[in-house]
Amino acid sequence: MKKYKNKNIIILIIILSLFYFDENIPNFSNEKNLLKKDPKISVIIPLYNGGKYLNYSLGSVLNQTLKEIEVIIVDDNSNDDSLKIIKNYMENDERIILIRNKENRKILFCKSIGVLNSKGKYIFVLDQDDMIIKDDAFDLLYNECEKNDLDLLHFKHKSDKFGYINNI
Repeated sequence: MKKYKNKNIIILIIILSLFYFDENIPNFSNEKNLLKKDPKISVIIPLYNGGKYLNYSLGSVLNQTLKEIEVIIVDDNSNDDSLKIIKNYMENDERIILIRNKENRKILFCKSIGVLNSKGKYIFVLDQDDMIIKDDAFDLLYNECEKNDLDLLHFKHKSDKFGYINNI
């Protein structure tokens, strides 16, 4: 079994290195992220024309009781009002980092870019149309990971009648 696991890790490293050497990978300046130390959780939000959901999803992340987070939004060259909404949030919250692709590269690329640029001890990926209902969800998740020395925590979600709300 170990033999296959190592092979998967090697394949993942090769795929990530292809992103690393890609000239179209966006660079960003992290000057706005003023956290004194590395964040406990990096929240990665891949985004493409998700302006109608951003206030819900981003608001649910920024209202968390755990404040030692960074929010990395990887915009996949949206052409709606997403950037305007994000920039309004960025004016009031230094935890938000925006990375913008020069061309549409799809969700897997966006998630990978987010992971490669994250500084948090743990990574939480949130889709653009999801929101976190409980304000202490990140506290609960972080404490569970620390208490049990976890590398990965998988949990179920609950959808509302519209089918787009994650509930921890």
